[in-house]
Amino acid sequence: MTPTIVGRRFVPLLLLLSLLPVPLAAPPGAEPLSLDLFLERVLQGNEELETSRHDLEARRETATLSVVHQRSSLALKGAGWLLSEGDREGYGYVQLALTQPFDLSGRHSLEERHALLTYAVAVAGHKETVNDLLGNAEEVYWSALMARRRVKLQEALLDERRETLRVVEERFRQGLVPRLDVVRASTRLKEQESLLVRARADERDELSRLSTFVGGGDVEPDEGAFLLPSFLEADRERARRQRPALVRLEGEAELCRVERALAARGMAPVLDGSVGLYGSGRSRRGDASRSGRGGLPPRPDPAVERRRTGPRREGQGRGLSGACP
Repeated sequence: MTPTIVGRRFVPLLLLLSLLPVPLAAPPGAEPLSLDLFLERVLQGNEELETSRHDLEARRETATLSVVHQRSSLALKGAGWLLSEGDREGYGYVQLALTQPFDLSGRHSLEERHALLTYAVAVAGHKETVNDLLGNAEEVYWSALMARRRVKLQEALLDERRETLRVVEERFRQGLVPRLDVVRASTRLKEQESLLVRARADERDELSRLSTFVGGGDVEPDEGAFLLPSFLEADRERARRQRPALVRLEGEAELCRVERALAARGMAPVLDGSVGLYGSGRSRRGDASRSGRGGLPPRPDPAVERRRTGPRREGQGRGLSGACP
């Protein structure tokens, strides 16, 4: 009977232990990133930027292919035939040619200029995409950092409101202040609590946006990254030369002028010069071998036939002329 009683007492103990909260492993903290490291990770994992890079490579290949016909070319051609109608006959040729096109109307230079400008505009567009992405990412980074600092500021203000309420309540118990001061201090404390809740919600939103730029994962701005230079030197000419949007617009304007010049050329004639080597061959077989196989008779040799029939035809001519009166 004793083991049964012990077993009945042990089962409720197991159920009680199963209901107790089990301590779980704490999730790893968010990874603090400096601004440079954050922007580097943004460039590595962005799908839009990868698509723009592939499009730029395709445009470069297109620009290269569009001017290939203007260059010298070396070609090797060859062909062969085999005919069989009782007599097998083969024929073939090989041709090696060096061809150089000549630009008679200046169209080649315009086409090359058009291809280079098209690629330059694509490069400027890609750089503009990179700048926009990095600008948005940096803006979110600083917004997340400021949201973190606002949370800390609201937490400090909340501690101050609590201390103020404690002091006012103590002074009210001593009869030094009216009840209205306690109500005011309590109201300010509740307002500060709501401001802290709003600040924490804003921080979560900014951290979520920050995580989106790096492809997911818990990240946060580095607390020591809030460093700004004391003086920023402005160079408008350098900014104009290096700003991709302006470079793209200038390239598009020049591209329009080149397209108008190409349209003015119309259907210009093209002259190609070619220098090459040409060789051919012909072969025939089967005349003598087929005569022994009961095929067609061999073809007579014209030279042998003339030597054999020439004197006889001459004698016949003399006999006919002597017979005439």
